[in-house]
Amino acid sequence: MGRTITLEEVGDRNATDLLREVARRTEPLTIVLEGGVNVTLEVERSAEPVAASAAALELKPLILLSGYVPDGWKDAI
Repeated sequence: MGRTITLEEVGDRNATDLLREVARRTEPLTIVLEGGVNVTLEVERSAEPVAASAAALELKPLILLSGYVPDGWKDAI
C-alpha cells in the first residue's frame, strides 16, 4: 500500500537520502503537496542496466524557426 507523508514532513531532507529510503523499503512513498497534489515515488526493478536503457533513448528533432542571425552579433556580446 505504501506510506504517505506531507511536504512539510520531507522538510530539508536530501533528495538522495529520500530516494535511497524508498529503494530500501521497496514500498511506494506518496508526498502530498499543497493543493492536494500527490507525488508518488515507487521502486521499479529492471532487468536492463541503466546505461543500456539510456543509450536507447532517442530525442525528437528540434523545430525549425524562421528568422536570421544578424551580422556582428558577436560584437554585441
